[in-house]
Amino acid sequence: MQIPDTLWIKGFNDFAKKNNATFHLHKNPSLGYHSEYLTCSVIFSYRSKDVVIKQQGIKSNDEVALSFVVIEYEYENWKNFSLSLSRREFFDKLFSAGSLKTGSEQFDKSFTISTSDKILARKIFGDEQVQELFLGNQFLLFNVQTQNGVTSVKLKSMEQKLYSQDELQILHDEFILLIDKLY
Repeated sequence: MQIPDTLWIKGFNDFAKKNNATFHLHKNPSLGYHSEYLTCSVIFSYRSKDVVIKQQGIKSNDEVALSFVVIEYEYENWKNFSLSLSRREFFDKLFSAGSLKTGSEQFDKSFTISTSDKILARKIFGDEQVQELFLGNQFLLFNVQTQNGVTSVKLKSMEQKLYSQDELQILHDEFILLIDKLY
């Protein structure tokens, strides 16, 4: 689906203004196919670090085809930590012995949790509000990875669409909830 690029850019810019955040539009040069690669970013400060909400698009003739939305947060952490949450596939359901259990039958049947810290993972995904977030949105992916003393937290909403300001706000608020569970 392609939409007017001005509509998408204005939506991200208005969202940034509404939330006292910084808006950036990054343009990558064309590769000769009469198209530009654009990234809209909104940057918030949280716990003295940046939370970045971004979406990429390919622009051609004043219209843009959009990718998914990514929300990222990085902080210093020398403890090696990894965590990923993914929807269970058919074979995962058959061979689920290695997946972390949260205590919620519905959540445990729906997701596979891989982690290096089971206590912290249970703290995050044992929370009903967090469970409802992922059970209610089949397009969300969550990943935490520590490398060289920096922990990177990412939430991806895989729907390739124009997000409303309300949808961006909900994603932001839910991401902040997840960050708070990490501390």
